[in-house]
Amino acid sequence: MIPAGNYRKIKFEIHKLEDTEAIPDPEFADANGRYSVIVKGTYLGVYFVYKSSKSAHQFLQFPNDLPISVGVSNNVTLLVKPYIWFIKDNAYLNPMDPANMNDIDNNIKDNIKNNFKAFKDNDKNGIPD
Repeated sequence: MIPAGNYRKIKFEIHKLEDTEAIPDPEFADANGRYSVIVKGTYLGVYFVYKSSKSAHQFLQFPNDLPISVGVSNNVTLLVKPYIWFIKDNAYLNPMDPANMNDIDNNIKDNIKNNFKAFKDNDKNGIPD
């Protein structure tokens, strides 16, 4: 919840949950640790689940003040490009190969820090309102 007021910028933080933070989704913690990003997909026809503990943050400056009122719900969508997370030097990175973890994690962090878009999306359709 954000206090009522006029806002000029917003800060997004993608980070693994600390031990003191409640886990909103049980997939973000297991016996190996806590995670900031989980990607499910297929690589060469084989199903995978990739879990990252990498943290990143980004500031978004609004062109005009964004008014937030008490009792009014506002939604902001963060648009990222997960398909570039698994590419290095124009070659696909196997997400199941532990040797690729550092490159994939750095791609995730770089995408969030440098190439993401965020926008008001109260109807939650993935298109700016």
